Amino acid sequence: MRVGLDFDNTLAEYDHLFSALAVETELFDHSPGGKKQVRDQLRARPNGEYLWRRLQAMAYGPRLEEARIFDGVSDFLAACHNSKIEIVIVSHKTRFAACKEFKTDMRQAALDWMSGKGFFSKTGFGIKRENVYFADSRFEKVRMISELDCDYFVDDLEEVFIEPGFPVATRKVLFAPGQTETNIPVTLCRHWKEIADVIISQPVFA
Repeated sequence: MRVGLDFDNTLAEYDHLFSALAVETELFDHSPGGKKQVRDQLRARPNGEYLWRRLQAMAYGPRLEEARIFDGVSDFLAACHNSKIEIVIVSHKTRFAACKEFKTDMRQAALDWMSGKGFFSKTGFGIKRENVYFADSRFEKVRMISELDCDYFVDDLEEVFIEPGFPVATRKVLFAPGQTETNIPVTLCRHWKEIADVIISQPVFA
């Protein structure tokens, strides 16, 4: 079996980081909440889209090392490794941010983060480094998923699953903490325990 996983906001969790950056950069006097709350409130301001993109460039670049691994991901990846389930990671991530102020190679930052979390270690999750793919666009990401012939793909964005060309044979698993329903044909999971229950036949979580 081959399971494909998204990276940002699926494996790597940024709520605390966006909250901290929003205050550090003096965009807010106090934390407005997590990533979604920061985004929505910034976009309501004049020039808000630029401000949001600047925060994203910081979080996904020079500050990415502060991202956390989502609760349950480690148990899921360890179980896949033990069950000989192949993991591929496909991320829609350009090498550099559109905001030219930051020069960090965002793809290398993501690889460094994964390495630090034991993704590529034989005593960790045993994922092959060459099984990590980066796409410049959503269209290219979906093409990669199709070419990799994934049995499942896990993503936090519904838009990926409705992108033209998404492979019919790949089961769609939407990771959406806090969401209770969706209008598209996907398996909705709010925690990695639920994802494990869908994909892995053996118990993963106590």
